[in-house]
Amino acid sequence: MQYLLATSLLASLLSVASARVVNTERDSRPRAAYTLDNDAAGASIIAMKISLGDGTLSSPVKISTGGQGLLGNNANGPGGPDGLFGQNAIIVSEDYLFTVNPGSNSVSMFSIDNDDPTRLIPVGEPATTLGDFPMAVAYSSALKTVCALNGGKTSGVTCFSTDHKKGLTVLDEAPRSMSPALQQTTPPVGPPSTASNIFFNPDSTALIAVVKGNPGTTPPTASTFFVWPVVHGKVSTEAVISSPSDLLVNFGGNFVTNDMLMTTDASFGVALLKVTSDFNIVEEVHTAVTDQRALCWGAYAPRFNTFYGFDAGRTTIYEFNPTTAAIKGMFTFDATLQGAFDAAIDRTSLYFLTGVGNVAVVSLKGSNSGKVPRMIQTLDISFGGSTKNFQGEGGSSQESDHLVCLRGQETSLCLKAGMLDRITSLWTHPLQRPKTSLTITFLAWKLLLFFVAVSSPGPGYDTSTFLVQPSPSYVPGKFVRWDAIYFTQIARRGYVFEQEWAFGWGFTRILAVLGKGLTYFAIADPGNAEAVAGIALAHVSHLLSVLVLFALSNEILDSIPKAAFISAALHVFSPAGLFLSAPYAESPFALLQIAGYYFYVKSRKRGTTGGGCLCGYMEIVVSGLLFGLATTLRSNGLLNGILLAWDAVEYGIELLKGRFMMEALQKLTAVVVAGLFVLLGTAVPQYIAYQEYCSGPVARSWCNGSVPSIYAWVQSHYW
Repeated sequence: MQYLLATSLLASLLSVASARVVNTERDSRPRAAYTLDNDAAGASIIAMKISLGDGTLSSPVKISTGGQGLLGNNANGPGGPDGLFGQNAIIVSEDYLFTVNPGSNSVSMFSIDNDDPTRLIPVGEPATTLGDFPMAVAYSSALKTVCALNGGKTSGVTCFSTDHKKGLTVLDEAPRSMSPALQQTTPPVGPPSTASNIFFNPDSTALIAVVKGNPGTTPPTASTFFVWPVVHGKVSTEAVISSPSDLLVNFGGNFVTNDMLMTTDASFGVALLKVTSDFNIVEEVHTAVTDQRALCWGAYAPRFNTFYGFDAGRTTIYEFNPTTAAIKGMFTFDATLQGAFDAAIDRTSLYFLTGVGNVAVVSLKGSNSGKVPRMIQTLDISFGGSTKNFQGEGGSSQESDHLVCLRGQETSLCLKAGMLDRITSLWTHPLQRPKTSLTITFLAWKLLLFFVAVSSPGPGYDTSTFLVQPSPSYVPGKFVRWDAIYFTQIARRGYVFEQEWAFGWGFTRILAVLGKGLTYFAIADPGNAEAVAGIALAHVSHLLSVLVLFALSNEILDSIPKAAFISAALHVFSPAGLFLSAPYAESPFALLQIAGYYFYVKSRKRGTTGGGCLCGYMEIVVSGLLFGLATTLRSNGLLNGILLAWDAVEYGIELLKGRFMMEALQKLTAVVVAGLFVLLGTAVPQYIAYQEYCSGPVARSWCNGSVPSIYAWVQSHYW
């Protein structure tokens, strides 16, 4: 068998896996490790249980991937170890596992059972990669995007969207080109000049793929890094290409900070690489390991502040400082294991593949205090079958050119952590699941505010609530203060006094409908239904406005998740405080405003019809509708009309100049319709008030104004 053990070695997984293993010794959730049997007759995932006590492995089971495996050719012919010439053939993120099927040119997606992580459930069908010999896969939970690296004759990168029910949907018409660095056959011949790996950076602002160089050419060929920026939430098709001259056989790496990548290179040792702001790859530190034979794989452990490098030429593991790349130490195990290959770290256990078909388990306990790591287990995963391909061609590895990665298993190890790890990662690495992190942050903050409100002693500084409702329910009564008294009263019995028209007509109508619904379903008593509805509406609207603001910021900032996350998080902690929790119009008004600007920005960025549809024009109309609804809640929503009026002037000038006649006419029509919605948002409440106060025998003085406005009258006369 040829096994591919999906490893935490690569940044797209290891940055997540690292976060999951911090301070999780007490996590009682089940854990598992996974391997891939790259069998041409039918590939399979091998899942193994991880003991919560000592980290040892047990109970391996096999699950079909739904595809076929395929081995590359090395100097000794087809097959043999390192059959994919790279790593990251399997990745685990959130509750999903993704793997490649090199023989059927596809990618498979599985969901992982939280109670039994060795139980994998296929999600959809394997998706074609549009290329040949997919050998590595990357996943961004922030983008909900999977990308596969094809290493065969039709090479390049293909990306997919993910859905928890449908599985993978291809996003591209053809793979992203990696020529001329990657020009191979199917199956490829290597390892020189073959694809190495693919991964997203920690902030999901770029996708990175690596192609090995060739030290045997004259002059030697350097490894090539392809970096595709993420623009508007999508992986771009044009790559930034870098080839640091010292990196000849770059194999793998981990991000040790947001922009620093520590890599292994079988030609010399390890290097620290910086990903610049313009997505170039620059070598910062070059560390030669004089006694290494094939330092190909690595694993980063923030808990121990150590990057571990694994020598496939002998069973030696090196320890490096992740900041300086200096060697901290090394430890060697039984030579009969024939090399140390792909690896992963979970809590205080290190797992690596040996050259004889075993997974070795090493205890790292005490490493920070000088204790030497010790091997505590080797687990045979051959299932009693032939190990010819699994072990390779005996001692026929090419040790002289440091390509001993041909020895042993081309394998990667993935770890499935428990629920506590995932929750911890939401705080330590919020950009991995930004919407979930924002939601949890929101809930925590709202619970704190809620506790402060309901636990405050006495009736409070504003006792007006008791004038209109002598015995309000305790919790709703804490939130019904100031303007909330007017909103809930008007929602309950309509507008009675003229000055009440200062309070948004749209918001009171929403509260009235929701209050009747709560009363009808006996969720709240009639005396408190409007207050309960207002409190619930405020909380839901505030949360949705946070999430929509995150999406809007991503659009404006060209998908810079960190900046978008910060802007949305700041809205959680708005200075408005409890006003965004009480029956006030501010929360739903903010939601409608932000959603309106989201569609407006989408329309402006789309520019024209895009793809032959009227999407951009419909988005501008939707933005106007949302602005109009916001105006019924708060009259200052009318100011949004200035933006649309400016656009109308711009498109009108284009039309008068005879430029882009049809396009300008369509744009002008869209913004005029959008503007009319905004105008209706203020005109409808004014019309209703006019009918009530101006159509009778005795009209109020404001009815005779050039533009009769009850709101302007109330503001000037009463306030």
